[in-house]
Amino acid sequence: MTCLAATLHDPDGRLLPALDRQADHLVGYEAVAVAATPQTDPRLLARLRQLGVLVVPGEARVGVSRRTALRAARGAAGGDVLACDFDRWLHWSGRFPEELAGVPGRLRRRRPAPWYACLGRTARAFASHPPVQRVAERATNRVLSLLAGRRLDAVAGACWLSAEGAELILQRSVEPTNATDLEWPALVLRVDSRRLAALACEGLEFETAGFHGDEVAAAGGEAAWIRERYERPEVWRDRLRLAADSAAAACRVLGDGADLHPSASGQGQPRPRSSALDPSGPPREVGERGEPPGGGDVTVRWEFGFGRSSPLADGSTGTGPPHDAAPAEAAGRSATATESSTGSG
Repeated sequence: MTCLAATLHDPDGRLLPALDRQADHLVGYEAVAVAATPQTDPRLLARLRQLGVLVVPGEARVGVSRRTALRAARGAAGGDVLACDFDRWLHWSGRFPEELAGVPGRLRRRRPAPWYACLGRTARAFASHPPVQRVAERATNRVLSLLAGRRLDAVAGACWLSAEGAELILQRSVEPTNATDLEWPALVLRVDSRRLAALACEGLEFETAGFHGDEVAAAGGEAAWIRERYERPEVWRDRLRLAADSAAAACRVLGDGADLHPSASGQGQPRPRSSALDPSGPPREVGERGEPPGGGDVTVRWEFGFGRSSPLADGSTGTGPPHDAAPAEAAGRSATATESSTGSG
């Protein structure tokens, strides 16, 4: 069975009602580990423990908390791990429970067996986010996509790791912040690019407004609330800074000059980047038409990671809306998690 590893920061206890509604979904995991900040409402922590969740100390540095949660989940049970910001998980389990439950099985059937899967968003789910997120996160995804030679949405607040992938991350990850969004998949790319998989999911739509019902109503609706909370210079500054930090983390792991591809030995090797994202280059995979993470319009099969950040100017933290990135669904695609053509799930 799969373990769940999550980060949590909720000083106001906003997630309590959703937790009570979605508690039954926790029993589907072999173990659940949540790294919670010291500021998190004690009532929420007590309820989690009552439900059998392993609550471990987290901190404001989201990258550190993510590793703490992952290590705790791996210590509680073996096997693969779904790593997800806890507010994301609550929203996903309430809105698209079948999609969420089906993710591990679909990935286990992939060949070659993935070590890490970026759980990204469909075009509809991506478009549900505030403009500042879409701009900053599209840029973040563009960096990883250039390095990988394929389109990836690595900043939607969720990823899946096999036992091998989890051990690799725990041994080599050092980023203290949300820059783990790109560091983690980059670490897998560095060892064997074939082991990096992706799914685009409906359930990773914008979730934050759902936990601020009173404020949304007072603002006159979700659109007005988003403008008030997100359309501020300091929010744009912080999110663009996070994008730059994430890009720096990926370049630290993979270098600045070339993307990777699987060699005959299975190891990632440098190659010229010209054909990776150039629509005039040789065809790679047959897929649907959509808007790539970094802009443009290229016909490919979308492939999509894990994300979020330290406190930002809009009040977001490791469980707020910081980092989710590019669209993944094209016209005519069904509203379910969408796999790349390299899998059999």
